[in-house]
Amino acid sequence: MDANDSIERTMTFHVSRELVWDAITQPDSISKWFGDETELDLRPGGEAVFRWGEIEVRATVEAVDPPSHFSYRWEPSHTPTGGPTTLVEFTLEEIGGERSEPGLDQRQPGAAAESRQENEYGWDDELSHLREHLGAHVGA
Repeated sequence: MDANDSIERTMTFHVSRELVWDAITQPDSISKWFGDETELDLRPGGEAVFRWGEIEVRATVEAVDPPSHFSYRWEPSHTPTGGPTTLVEFTLEEIGGERSEPGLDQRQPGAAAESRQENEYGWDDELSHLREHLGAHVGA
């Protein structure tokens, strides 16, 4: 795979892996950092809907392996084209005590440079919201 086909991010949180797992797989928790409203059928083949105001993006769950791996396919666009979908994967590792390190990898084969840049900025923004959301649990 071409390096331009993948967006990867790794973050470390001073909370348990289970808390991070809940933040990325439970609709109420997802909606606190990723969009305004989330629906999620958490099983392979299950459907997900992420909403930002009037914008609605649909996804299909690919894999669920609690509490270490979760992935889905979506077309992250305000206006779906029916074109290729991208694979979004979260991999979580416990790194000692109350720290966990989730990694995000979004693969979008053949993505135009503009689309890739838009998604990089988007994930950086959304993951900063995840950091804020989980930061509220430190020392709680």
